[in-house]
Amino acid sequence: MSFDWDNYLHLAKYLVRNITDPGLTEAGYRSAASRAYYSVFHPIKLLASNNGFTLTKKRSIHQQLIKFYQNHTDIVYRRKGIKLQRLWENRKECDYEDRITTQNYKALTHQSIRYANELLNWSRNELK
Repeated sequence: MSFDWDNYLHLAKYLVRNITDPGLTEAGYRSAASRAYYSVFHPIKLLASNNGFTLTKKRSIHQQLIKFYQNHTDIVYRRKGIKLQRLWENRKECDYEDRITTQNYKALTHQSIRYANELLNWSRNELK
């Protein structure tokens, strides 16, 4: 049985709803933003592959996938590429930076969960 990537989004939402230890609040939110990104990454990659995406060794798969969507002939795909890029940037900031600089970590995580929901629903419809 293959892994259900939607479970990462469920986990992200669970983390945000159930953090009770004040010492773990930021870590929980950061983890939720990261899980939100990865809930989308695999379905979006599959959709791209079904639409001619091929991976090269020039840069990271994440950057290549984002560029595939942002350079697509369909405006809807380009708009989804913008959200995918923001989601990826949020994930990197949460995973690698000591301080969140773009906005507070709670707002960043809520944005990530919203974008992940949107991208997952859209990719599911496109994959049908």
